[in-house]
Amino acid sequence: MSRLRSLLVVAGFVLVVALVALLLVGRQVPALHDREAANAVELAALDAAPLTEATRGNDWPQWLGPTRDGRAPDGPLRADWAAKPPTLVWSTPCGGGHSSFAVVGNLLVTQDYAAGVERVLGLDKRTGAIEWSVSVPVDYSDFQSDHANGPRATPSVAGGRVFAVTADGQLLAIDVPAKGVAATVAWRHHLIDDFGASKPTWGVSRSPLVHGDAVIVQPGAKSAMLVAYSRATGEELWRTAGDPLGYSSPTIATFGGVAQVVAVGGAKMVGADAAAGRELWSVPWATQFNGNVATPIAVDEYVFISSGYAKGCGLFRVVKSGDGFKAESVYYRPRRVMQNHHSNCVTRGGYLYGYDADELKCVNLRKGEVVEGWVALTAANKAVTKGCVVLAGDKLLGLTQTGTLFLADADPKAFTLRGELPGVLSGSRCWSLPVLVGGSVYLRDDSKIVAYDVTE
Repeated sequence: MSRLRSLLVVAGFVLVVALVALLLVGRQVPALHDREAANAVELAALDAAPLTEATRGNDWPQWLGPTRDGRAPDGPLRADWAAKPPTLVWSTPCGGGHSSFAVVGNLLVTQDYAAGVERVLGLDKRTGAIEWSVSVPVDYSDFQSDHANGPRATPSVAGGRVFAVTADGQLLAIDVPAKGVAATVAWRHHLIDDFGASKPTWGVSRSPLVHGDAVIVQPGAKSAMLVAYSRATGEELWRTAGDPLGYSSPTIATFGGVAQVVAVGGAKMVGADAAAGRELWSVPWATQFNGNVATPIAVDEYVFISSGYAKGCGLFRVVKSGDGFKAESVYYRPRRVMQNHHSNCVTRGGYLYGYDADELKCVNLRKGEVVEGWVALTAANKAVTKGCVVLAGDKLLGLTQTGTLFLADADPKAFTLRGELPGVLSGSRCWSLPVLVGGSVYLRDDSKIVAYDVTE
């Protein structure tokens, strides 16, 4: 009897240890127990869906461009780089950071960092001259040290104002000054302090979204996953409680005739009424380290989401349900097909192009499967290394994290390289999204901003 009792005690102890271990592993890798999913009915409907693509608009006023999906506005783009490569127009020194650019008219805006101060910079896009700047002290003490190099979010420009978020969570509304006049801050909020949010380990990277008269941000607090402020006064218009943390920036889409803010926190994706902030639908989307970074992609009534950190990708169809909406799962591909780390996919003709971890891939959006035989190779017949891409007509404009600019066809039949330009940037984390406007490509690293001419 005593032996049996001892065996039961040992077995109970082992079971408790196993359960605790399973719980800890589940917290560290939330997607570990996710299962492959495909909805046959939804896949059949998707097969017949038109998947129309948004018009490209003008300028590049915000994160991911005019339609917040990585599509460059129409403009000249020289396709044969092998015969006539891009030429450097100007280079301007800057501080550190991963902020990309907003471009409106002749104004080019970005953010940088040096010695405890972040700057919002306004440059003349034609010459690279810094025409104005706004400096704010920042506190990076809670950040992982090797990621404390500067701002992550990209400013938005609308109605003569620049809206910028610092890496420690300060939201600034800056009036664009006349030439030769100092820029002024019209209003400001602190998204971390105001809502009691936690500072993300890698810094606040959620770029502001301008919609109508509102600027919409993600403070990353349980009481305020999303907050909308009046562009004019800075007054709070609405807030959406929900999922905190995360690194993804919100986007805007229209489902069932209702404009909705689509956003991802650390553990779920939500759709909120853009007019009032009421949550209309949500789906679980938990990742290791709350590592949701890429912005969701809306195409017609569908939303594609992809995350690294052992997660994967999924497609959902957002449809009306009673007095609200629901997101029907079309497919989910755990830990395969497309796992965006820090950069977004772009879409064209029913196909996705983007980085699955370190590898540039083409994915059939209708099937959720990698296009076999589509291999991204450099001129030296080596794999195109990790980076980010934007869509320019029928071309992919890409930048590797080691500073090589490249151009290729956005064609599911094959990856065709049209040219590459190594060494345009320095360092091993050239993570800032390239911007193409009016025949010029704008790039930056931790020490310089450059413009290259790609006109025909």
